[in-house]
Amino acid sequence: MPPAPSGAPVEPWGRCTSYEVVGEAYYGDNIARLFRGMSGFAGAGGAELRANATLVAAPDNPYGEGHAIAVWMGGQHVGYIAAEDSVHHFPRVMKLRERGNDVVLDGRLWARRDGRRVRARATIWLPAPDGYEPPAGYLPSEPHAVLPAGGRIQVTKEDEHMEVLGRHVAPGIARSLAATLHVVEEVRPRSTVEVVEVRVRGSRIGVLSPAQGANLRPLVDHLARANKTPVVRAEITGNSVKAEVVLFAEKAALVPQAWLDAHPASD
Repeated sequence: MPPAPSGAPVEPWGRCTSYEVVGEAYYGDNIARLFRGMSGFAGAGGAELRANATLVAAPDNPYGEGHAIAVWMGGQHVGYIAAEDSVHHFPRVMKLRERGNDVVLDGRLWARRDGRRVRARATIWLPAPDGYEPPAGYLPSEPHAVLPAGGRIQVTKEDEHMEVLGRHVAPGIARSLAATLHVVEEVRPRSTVEVVEVRVRGSRIGVLSPAQGANLRPLVDHLARANKTPVVRAEITGNSVKAEVVLFAEKAALVPQAWLDAHPASD
């Protein structure tokens, strides 16, 4: 039995993509406990549940060559990251566990009882090996708060800032960044308007469209009253002549109240 989750849960920093867990066939009893009493589990189509998946480094696993990563769902061990992949992810997961954290991901589990056997398929949304933590040197030194992860938000006017973006892009791959958001006045031919500006390491790299700015502006204003800089997950793709930046942040209307309460405004 690999070690159970015991640390404070943390979400990965970078974008996650679907990934198939391996070894579910060996943990039928564990999986059956998760589906106990669920309609469809014993039927031909099986049953499905959504649950957070927790990654736990298991260096003592005799079959993991020192870099096994166990996958837990609902308090049950349901499988592993494949060995050819865990060798790349293990150092990041183990580093976080040594700090007292366990990585928590979105997960989906399908299962069907077939006589005495439980057939199952576990899917998790896994980051790239370098996507567990913010890239070094990108978080601001002043007090800050990371906005909850959410849908894709396209940054605009990146083409005006290629001198800056060219220093951050990694041709051929999507690179994770940390960006900050700031409300600034932008002078236009007939008016002055406020926009949400996006910066990387203190340098402007674009702005949000009016619609997307309106989705995040209440969070930016809230953190300003809390004397904190808003930080958002970002991803850059392209090359030295053309780059695009996408943010991953929840709309203000969908942010949990608990997150807002964790960053109270100063008197």
